[in-house]
Amino acid sequence: MKELKGLLARAAEADFLATVVETSGSVYRRPGARMLIARGRPLHGLVSGGCLESDLAERALSGPQLVTYDNASGAEELWGAGVGCNGVISLWLEPLTPRLLTFWRECLAARRPGRTALLYRAATSAFQPGQRWYDDEIPVAWQRGHYQTSDWSVWVEQLQPPPQLVVCGAGPDAVPVVQGALTLGWDVRLVDHRPAFLDNEQFAGAERARHDLQVRQGESVVVMSHNLEKDRAYLDLALASEAGYIGMLGPRERTRRLLNGRPDERVHGPVGLDIGSQTPQEIALAILAEIMAVQSGRTAASLSQRDTQKR
Repeated sequence: MKELKGLLARAAEADFLATVVETSGSVYRRPGARMLIARGRPLHGLVSGGCLESDLAERALSGPQLVTYDNASGAEELWGAGVGCNGVISLWLEPLTPRLLTFWRECLAARRPGRTALLYRAATSAFQPGQRWYDDEIPVAWQRGHYQTSDWSVWVEQLQPPPQLVVCGAGPDAVPVVQGALTLGWDVRLVDHRPAFLDNEQFAGAERARHDLQVRQGESVVVMSHNLEKDRAYLDLALASEAGYIGMLGPRERTRRLLNGRPDERVHGPVGLDIGSQTPQEIALAILAEIMAVQSGRTAASLSQRDTQKR
């Protein structure tokens, strides 16, 4: 659901929607990626590295359709531009409907999961490509993924609320962490006992509070107040919550002392991936990357070391 905020912000300007529904081999985006199209031109979002968007915008003018780009043969160029991915990608093009926009907005506003099912291929007249179903209209057993028979193909998308991050401590080094998370579309709450620190306009877009830390199930927490007693209090509250990730800024020994014999696999201290970070901006990048890896269940290894079928 992270990308929905950006799409909804530009929806009033859009006429069409392109959705990736099938892929194989090496491709830039996976099923579920979306792009808004204004009449005749790409508007917002990417479904490739930038090489297919203009062609899709032109095709959208011809009405709803399934478009497939096949570069699995290893051709150097496709549609006048080097694609750079030797895979196959299929997209469904359709007018952007009020019902779909309303569904997106309701899920985002209520911070609730939601499912949509799109029929994008039909072999008989009994089915109409482009049909969509929502939540309770979809079989309970159908979760995110493809479902098909010899007569039809359906893509089911499972929308999830944006990742939630609680940052404990509003010092200068928290600025790039908060700004980076907001740029990614995450919901950010900032907690600090010092009003002057919270009033920093660089934290615009984050919810700010002096109150005790309240952590919801699955949220990520980063403790970085630089005050030993405050960090101990924040850590205690985070450990007692259902947080999915707890990051502790500072040396390993400091985190060990704060834990005081309470090992917890959710705690990452020092916080962040080992990417050679030195500046506050680089440290923020390492922190956010580690949180994303934990949320995704990934090991944060280099993509060059992964099997392309698992990417």
